[in-house]
Amino acid sequence: MIKPPFLFTIVTLFLGMQNIVWGQNSSCSCLKDLQFLDDKIKKTTSYKNNKESYQLAYANIEEKAKGETQIYNCYLLLNKLLLSINDNHSRVYGIDKGLTDDLKTDSLKFDIFKNSKLFSSYP
Repeated sequence: MIKPPFLFTIVTLFLGMQNIVWGQNSSCSCLKDLQFLDDKIKKTTSYKNNKESYQLAYANIEEKAKGETQIYNCYLLLNKLLLSINDNHSRVYGIDKGLTDDLKTDSLKFDIFKNSKLFSSYP
């Protein structure tokens, strides 16, 4: 017969291992994002007009993106790639709004925002 404390320990360890495995999937995959963006860029007119500069920039940025895990640094690399096609209409935006006007004017909300994960991701 399995004793309840032993069973509790086994279940806790199992759940802890699941969090470790699933937690790995949430990290930044900059190279995957770069390849996705590359596919989209190649369909634009700006790409067709600036192929050579784009190919040079892509090769350089691809090397940097291979080991990048920081979301903010990846964001910078993706925007740098867009700059190479000389198209002022294309940008990479995040889904989080970050520092809004409401946060700027309310010091209490601003202090809370400074301690948030979003603030530490995008300085």
